Amino acid sequence: VILYLIFVPWIAEKLADKVPVNREKQMGDAVYDAMGLEEIEDRESSAILNEFFKAMAVPTAYDIRISVVEDNEVNAFALPGGRIVVYKALLRQVRSYPELAALLSHEFTHIDQKHSTKRIFRSLGSKVFLGLLFGRFGSVTAVMVNQADELKNLKYSRSLEKEADLKGLEILLQRKIDPGGFADLFMHLKDHSPGSSVPEFLGSHPDIEKRMNYIREQSSTTPIEEDEGLKAIFEKLK
Repeated sequence: VILYLIFVPWIAEKLADKVPVNREKQMGDAVYDAMGLEEIEDRESSAILNEFFKAMAVPTAYDIRISVVEDNEVNAFALPGGRIVVYKALLRQVRSYPELAALLSHEFTHIDQKHSTKRIFRSLGSKVFLGLLFGRFGSVTAVMVNQADELKNLKYSRSLEKEADLKGLEILLQRKIDPGGFADLFMHLKDHSPGSSVPEFLGSHPDIEKRMNYIREQSSTTPIEEDEGLKAIFEKLK
């Protein structure tokens, strides 16, 4: 029983690498619909964030779709297959376009590296194992839909969070966007809730200072340029 409980979640996570992009999209869309987020979506802000990310021109096999929803929780999360959900309370904390680029790059990496799919498959473990093993994606999707409300609050491991930071940072560096946007974003979110738990977007890890430090190291030596296009799109949010 112990071996089963240990290895089934691990194997389920490994099987996530084999799931085709179109299957991930079907699963993610089904979970998104089950969450009922369309009823509280700010469509105008969603359109601006999608325009912003498109202007960043990040190559990917996924169809990235960003939804801004009305909620007082400081949070953002990614679903398998291309959906990113950003809460308005989090968006209000973003002060500059490099911060927004950092936020979207981080969440995008969770999708592009299949972090979201791995995280969900591992958390559901035995509930999806047989379906994955035999390619019964319909049954896997059904399990995910039944657990939809819980999936948005699942936490990533330290290694996946760091990979999302570093690959997200690489996206900014390639576009000469100020990588200090990452450190600024982390700082603003940390300051938003002094004396309380760190916002869900930052994960459950006690190494936020370390994360800001390695971002700052990159900021000090990297040439940056003002991107007037991204800046103009960001100003629409304000």
